[in-house]
Amino acid sequence: MSPSSTPGPATDQPRIISARSRRAAGALAALRSVHPDAVGVAGELHIGLKDEIARWSQTMQRVSPDLRRSASSLERELRRTIPRASPPRIRDGDFRLGNILFEGPAIRGIIDWEIWALTDPRVDVGWFLVLFEEEVFGDLVQGSCGTPSPPQLLKEYEQHAGTPVKQIEWFIALAAYKMATIFGHNLKRHRGTIP
Repeated sequence: MSPSSTPGPATDQPRIISARSRRAAGALAALRSVHPDAVGVAGELHIGLKDEIARWSQTMQRVSPDLRRSASSLERELRRTIPRASPPRIRDGDFRLGNILFEGPAIRGIIDWEIWALTDPRVDVGWFLVLFEEEVFGDLVQGSCGTPSPPQLLKEYEQHAGTPVKQIEWFIALAAYKMATIFGHNLKRHRGTIP
């Protein structure tokens, strides 16, 4: 075997990224299984789905008008089609690979809990999946880097959760709305139009 074909960090990267992504989906399913009573947080902040839309709508209103031309129609559709909520569970609020501590493919911890709350667990699932959407991040998440597709990760999550995720499309749309809000708000900051 020539030196250039010897396995190493670069050639292992797609395999590790794939394994980490799938482990993360399993960890998210495990988080869903934790009842708030079991960890003493049942009395903490509970955010309903209407409240979730409202809090992001407030931020969207501060995004430059040229960046939110379709936001109001998406928001109306989200409000019109709100699913029946599942029992509230612990939501991390920003569950993604960058907030998980790995050792190889193994998860050693989940960090960045500053916006956690009790809510429908599908909110975190939608957020996790939208971060793997090729339309959002392009080649950063698809193809040669080894990242599974959102449907593959949803299947992984459902296998660990032991149940299908109902109306996941709504939660992905909510996550996309939140992502657009963050992008637009950050761009406005970079333009220097937010104090």
